[in-house]
Amino acid sequence: MPHALLRRGAQGHSAFVGREGQWQASWLPPRLSAWPFDLVASPGGGHAFAVHEDSDLVVHGRAGHPIFAQGDGAPALAPETARRAAILKTQAEALPATARASAALADLGLLTEFDPNRSLLVTDPQAAADLDEAGVVALHRSGALALLHAGLVSHAHLAWMEKAERLLTAAPPPRPSPASDRQRIVPGSRFLAALAADPSADEALIQFSGLTRQ
Repeated sequence: MPHALLRRGAQGHSAFVGREGQWQASWLPPRLSAWPFDLVASPGGGHAFAVHEDSDLVVHGRAGHPIFAQGDGAPALAPETARRAAILKTQAEALPATARASAALADLGLLTEFDPNRSLLVTDPQAAADLDEAGVVALHRSGALALLHAGLVSHAHLAWMEKAERLLTAAPPPRPSPASDRQRIVPGSRFLAALAADPSADEALIQFSGLTRQ
């Protein structure tokens, strides 16, 4: 399955995540924007909507955004929780098609081991260039052409990521910034925003101080 690579090297600092934990790109993957909520595999098949209770975003008390709406009827999600649940529902619905597209790339030999982490696979530019007409048609029918293109374009970021991480490792630790500045999103490349399919991606950049279990 596709994953977002946030760091080129096995060690060091990510150019996308600041030293104080702030997100520093202009596009946030929807799966991350839903945190601390997430998808978990359901024993009966499919996925369930869950919350990471051990995260520092889930707190007891009245501060922050409630998980459930107030009322005496059946439990219902509060508006902000429902918005994040909708993000994860969209991803869960797309997972089968994504799995088929990923399998199509593997079946045609279009994936290769990622150096230096050989547990990851990336698109192989040479194999893609050698793809014949029958292979292109097979990718089109499986819905994998867009995934192949996105994977090939993403190679352009690897050299930049490596250089950025090298400079971040050599730089002295920054002074802690005021709490008000930590909520600020630092503008970055709009390249990934052009590839994003989620229309609520920009709204998902909003950070919240906490969630309650009321």
